Amino acid sequence: MTSPALSPEAGLDFALEFTAATTTNFGVPNSSINDLIRLTNATPFTTALDISNTVSIYFNISSIENSQQFRGGFFTDSDSDFLASISEASIHYFITDPSGSVSYHGQTYSEYSGIYLFTLSTPSQSANFGSGAITGRILQIEVEPDQNQYEGWKIFHGLSGNDALDDADTDFDGIGQLLEFAIGGDPNGNNLSTLPALSLVDDGGSTYLELTLERPIGLQGISYMPKTTTNPYHLAKRFKRDRESHPPTE
Repeated sequence: MTSPALSPEAGLDFALEFTAATTTNFGVPNSSINDLIRLTNATPFTTALDISNTVSIYFNISSIENSQQFRGGFFTDSDSDFLASISEASIHYFITDPSGSVSYHGQTYSEYSGIYLFTLSTPSQSANFGSGAITGRILQIEVEPDQNQYEGWKIFHGLSGNDALDDADTDFDGIGQLLEFAIGGDPNGNNLSTLPALSLVDDGGSTYLELTLERPIGLQGISYMPKTTTNPYHLAKRFKRDRESHPPTE
C-alpha cells in the first residue's frame, strides 16, 4: 500500500501481518511476505502516533525465536529515523494459535506473552518498487530474550543443557544459576560482589547483624526471605565454600 503520508489524529489503527523473519519483497505487492505501507512524502507522519492509535502485529508463524528480525510494516522514502513517530502507539503482538481467540485474515491468534521482547528500530533500507532503487527507512522488529524472566535470562547468557540447571555453576564462583539470576549476577563471570553483604551495626547500645542485598528491579517469579540457622553443618558447609572461593594467603 502506498500513501503520501499518514494522519493519525482521528485514532487511526493498523493491522500488519508478518509471515517470515526477513525483509518485505518490495517488487511483489500481492505477495510481499510482510505487510508494508509505503509513505512517499518528506514528512511521512503528519503527527506522531500516540496511545489512541493501536498497531497490531500478527506473526503468522509457528514460533518466536531469539535474534529473529522482521522488516516491514512501514517504509518511508525519506531516509530519516521515524521511530519517534510510532513508538508511543499502543502496540500489540500476536502469534498464530489454533485455539486462539483473535481472528485475522482467516487465521486465529493469541496475544504473545512468552519469554521474548520485541525491540523496534527504523534502519536504512534499499528498496525497488518498480521504478528504480531508493534508500529510505523501514520498521524493524527484533526478537530479544526478556532478562526479567528466568528462562529468558538463561537464553541471553547462552545457558543450555546441564548448564541451565538451577544449581549449575558455569563460572565456578559457588553461586548456582537461579541464585545468580535472583541477585543480578553473571553466570559466565566469576564475581562474588553481588552476594548479600554481612555487617554488624549498633542500634541503641545493641549490636545486630545486618544483611544487605541489592535486588534487581523487575525480576519475575522471585521472592526474597531472610532465614537463620543454628545448624553447625550448614554453617560449616558455607565456611568451606567461602574458603574454596577465597583460599587463604600468607
